[in-house]
Amino acid sequence: MTLYMLVAIKGKRDVLRGLRDVGGLHLSFHSDRDLGGGLWSVTGYATEEAVRHAVRLGCAVTVVMDDDRVADAIRSGSGSNPPII
Repeated sequence: MTLYMLVAIKGKRDVLRGLRDVGGLHLSFHSDRDLGGGLWSVTGYATEEAVRHAVRLGCAVTVVMDDDRVADAIRSGSGSNPPII
C-alpha cells in the first residue's frame, strides 16, 4: 500500500495544472485559491516522491498531515480516504 500525506501546494497556475499527470499526486482543484501575483494554492494527497517532483518544478509544498497521521485518521474513521494504490 502506498502512503499519502495531505499537502498544500503553492505555485504558478500552469505548473499546478501540469501536476495533474504526476503519479502519486491527487489534487483537489475544487480547493484552488488565487493568492495573487500569479500564485495559486491547491490541496490534495501526495506521496513523498510526488512532493519532491512538485518542489523540483518550483512549487512550495506544505505538509498539512503526514502519512502516519493520515493513516491514523483513516483507521479511526475521522478522515477522508486518500487514494489507495
